[in-house]
Amino acid sequence: MRILRPRALVVYVYFLDIVAATASCSSVTITSQGDADTIRSCSTITGDLVLATNSAGSIALDGVQVIEGSFTSELCSSGSSCSGLASLSSSTLTSVSYGVTLQSFSSLTNINFPQLLSTGSAFSLEDLPALQNVSVPQLASAENFRISNTPQLTNLTLDLLQNVSSVAVTDVGLSTFPTIVSTSEITSFIVSGVNNLGLLSIDTPSIGLLDVRGNGSLGFILGGSKINKNNNTVYDFPISSIDTINLFGIGSIAHLPNATITNFNSTGNNFPIIGFNENKGLTNIYIVDNPFLKSISWPDTQVLNNITITGNPLLTEAVGWSVQNVTNYYVTGSFNDEFV
Repeated sequence: MRILRPRALVVYVYFLDIVAATASCSSVTITSQGDADTIRSCSTITGDLVLATNSAGSIALDGVQVIEGSFTSELCSSGSSCSGLASLSSSTLTSVSYGVTLQSFSSLTNINFPQLLSTGSAFSLEDLPALQNVSVPQLASAENFRISNTPQLTNLTLDLLQNVSSVAVTDVGLSTFPTIVSTSEITSFIVSGVNNLGLLSIDTPSIGLLDVRGNGSLGFILGGSKINKNNNTVYDFPISSIDTINLFGIGSIAHLPNATITNFNSTGNNFPIIGFNENKGLTNIYIVDNPFLKSISWPDTQVLNNITITGNPLLTEAVGWSVQNVTNYYVTGSFNDEFV
C-alpha cells in the first residue's frame, strides 16, 4: 500500500501598504476654506500660518488651537488688489507664539477670534480699508498692540488686554475704545486719527511716551481704579512715572496723576486747567495755543529747565511757581500776578 503524505499548505500573504492622507501641520499657506479644511485636524501648527494675497471668501480656521510660529499675511505686491478675502475667524485658536500680523486685504470686513488669549510679540492689523468688526474678547497678552489705517473699523471687542508693552491706534473709525489696564510699564502709547473717538482711558504703573492726538472733544482719563466687567476684578495702579506726555486736540482731561513727569506738552487742547501736584521730576513744559486754558499750577519748589507758554488767550492764572526756578523760559500773556 502506498501512503500519501500530506503536503504542507503554503499560504501567500500579500501585505498592502496603506498610506493615510494626513495634513501637514508644520508651516502652512492658505488661500481658501478648502485649504483651511485640510488642517482642521491640526490642533497645533508647529510652524507659521500664512494667508496668501489671493486668499478668497470667508475663511474659518476651526480646529487649530495653537500656532507655534507666526500668523501673518503675505505682502500685497504693487498692482495687486488683494481683494478676495471677506472674513477671517477661528472658534478654537487660543495662542500664537510669534505674533499676529494681518495687512493689505482690501475687502476684509470681519475678524473674529473669540478664544484667542495670547499672541506673543504682536497683534497688528494694518492697511485694511474695509475692516469693520474685530472681536478678540479674551486677548490678554500681546507685546505690541497695533491697529492702523482701518478707517471703517467701528466695533472692537477687547476686554482683557493686560500684558502689553506698546499700543498704537491710528486712523481708525472707532467711537469707543476699551480701557487699557496694563499690569506693567507701557513703553509707548500712541493715538491719532481718531475723529470719532469720545473717550480714552489708560491705567498702568508707568508710561514711557504718551502721545495722544484727539479730535478736539476727546475725553481723556489717565490713572485711577478700573473694574474689569468680565471678572469684576478691581485694578488700581497709581501711575508712578511718565517720561513724556504729548497732548493735542483733547477736550477734557481727568486724573492727571501724582506721577514723576519729565516732559509735558499741551498744544491745541480745549481743557481749562492744567495742574501738577508734588511732582519732583518735571523738567520741560510746553503749553501753546490752548484756546480755553485759564489756569496752570505746579509747586514753586520745582526746578525746571525749559518753559514755553504762549498763544493761550484766556490764560490769566499761573499758581505756585516762579521764573527764578527756571533755567530757560519764554512766557507771553496777560496774567493776574506777575512772575517773580
